[in-house]
Amino acid sequence: MQNLKVYTTGKLKNDLILLHHGAGYTAQTFLPLISILSKSLPTVCFAAFDMRGHGQSSSSSDFRFESLLADAGKVLESLLVDGQKNKIDVFLVGHSLGASISAALPKNFTNPLVNFSGLVMIDIIEGIKKEFFELCVTINFH
Repeated sequence: MQNLKVYTTGKLKNDLILLHHGAGYTAQTFLPLISILSKSLPTVCFAAFDMRGHGQSSSSSDFRFESLLADAGKVLESLLVDGQKNKIDVFLVGHSLGASISAALPKNFTNPLVNFSGLVMIDIIEGIKKEFFELCVTINFH
């Protein structure tokens, strides 16, 4: 089992913004953004974690996409409060490899208390981008 360092702005109550860094980076990439946004969104819980083999998380030789995706699901599950009854909205933000994992998480994580409400992908990996955008709905602005 991987030991993953998770940074949060407090206990999860209603809404969560989960940020996932890219390969070669750490969760600290997002700390300045979290610092700014948490002032405007004080009721939202922000969480970012160091991917396996990065930052303060334990080292690993297993960087398969499926393993990284499972880690993200475990982090999300760990943030849920014991005995929680209300549904939470989860907004995902990912950079590069973290964006690819974030894009795959809703399809691979099932918990009736979690509603995935949005996704921001920063500098996403090309192959994943093509696959993801084929699923998107086109919105025309007038």
